[in-house]
Amino acid sequence: MRKLTGAAALVASIIAAGCTGTTSDSGRVTGPQQPASRATSTLGSCTTLSGLTTLANEVFGAGSPNVQSVIGKLNNLDKFVQAGDTTDAQAQANNIVSFVQMKATQGTLPGT
Repeated sequence: MRKLTGAAALVASIIAAGCTGTTSDSGRVTGPQQPASRATSTLGSCTTLSGLTTLANEVFGAGSPNVQSVIGKLNNLDKFVQAGDTTDAQAQANNIVSFVQMKATQGTLPGT
């Protein structure tokens, strides 16, 4: 049960990383924004790369091939976020979610 909870937290965080929204002066996401194009979209700050990396290490086990794969995918996601590329950031987040779900279904998540 703990493994599933950790995986669910990682998946939820990744989905949040790909979210869009407007932010207040405090940096908190205040509501969804439907971007007209890539140039005008604003990515929200729903979580951090460091936080997602920590979750990945907890779920997959530090140093494992699976965690290295997820961290690589997270780094690519971060590049898209930093570039303001909402479309590719969301596609990469979905890619990561699919990977985590596949490993959870296979029962290969060693930690939480």
